[in-house]
Amino acid sequence: LAEHLERGELPLWNNRVGHGYPVVGESQTGLFYPFHLLYAVLGVSAAYNTVQLVHYVLAFLFTWAFARQLGLGDVAGLLVGLVYVYGWFPPRIVLEWAILGGTWLPAALWSVECLLQTRRWRFAGLLAVVLAVQMLAGHFQLAFITQLILLVYVPCRLWWIPLGGGLLPTRARWRAGVLLLVSGGLAIGMAAMQLLPTWEFRRVSQRAEAGMDHPLQFGSIPAWYWSQAVMPFKWYSPMTNR
Repeated sequence: LAEHLERGELPLWNNRVGHGYPVVGESQTGLFYPFHLLYAVLGVSAAYNTVQLVHYVLAFLFTWAFARQLGLGDVAGLLVGLVYVYGWFPPRIVLEWAILGGTWLPAALWSVECLLQTRRWRFAGLLAVVLAVQMLAGHFQLAFITQLILLVYVPCRLWWIPLGGGLLPTRARWRAGVLLLVSGGLAIGMAAMQLLPTWEFRRVSQRAEAGMDHPLQFGSIPAWYWSQAVMPFKWYSPMTNR
């Protein structure tokens, strides 16, 4: 990615792994992720470190802002930000996508809260941008989790959990709900340049053909795999340190 960007090119194909693969389709490179433009000017190591550190700071600030929007105050907001950012992401630093995707979850929740509390509809546009940027980072697991959380969070805030002055009027609730749903659709549209190639690539993937013993679809854990917890001797050689 860095070498192509330095030459002013988009790396559409990686010829250095096996028989090669389409860079856009595999998504992990995050070709269209705005922060990855840093690889064009800083070099691989400096850009990688900068992207990681910037996302740690952003994740902390977004979480703090979301907590303050809920009325928790500055000190509580700092504690919430500390717990969120350092509770899981540092141990997963070997997977750089964790903090990249996780940064935008509190940003999405903060956008929703700002919309519901201020009724300023521009925050619906902000939510669309946040969700789109999160999907453009590739590695869609945390983007999917974010969207699932919003599907639960938004109805709860609109119909069951009142704001400071009580629930919004019925018409305002429906208007906000529809607007947030439209925001999600706009986000998918803006991220389509990453989503569509990845979906196409997934359809021709050979991941499910790894072998007769392990015909795994991505993200699935067959129930019989849990037998490793009580019968490791059935899975591993006696020479293996279990």
